Amino acid sequence: MMPQTLETLSHLESTGFNRAQSEAIIAAIGQADSELATKTDLSELRVELKGEIVEVKTDLKVSTAALESKIAGVEAKMWRAGITIAGLAVLLNKFLDWVVK
Repeated sequence: MMPQTLETLSHLESTGFNRAQSEAIIAAIGQADSELATKTDLSELRVELKGEIVEVKTDLKVSTAALESKIAGVEAKMWRAGITIAGLAVLLNKFLDWVVK
């Protein structure tokens, strides 16, 4: 064991923990310490997340463009249908005028 670990072990034992409990506490602290993120870890994660954000933005732009294109197509069809309906209404009106006379 390292001197600091031995010092901590002695301190824990002097406060009432037995040897097994003291070693378990030191092992748990060592485990937790090894799981902490370093500045390098966080920097790498930041770069990775920025890349993923760029990918999501690109996907959203592509999806938005595709939806806008589909909406434009539907609007064009609705416009043509409206003109067709208006034309049929005029023809029906003329036909009814002819039938009634």
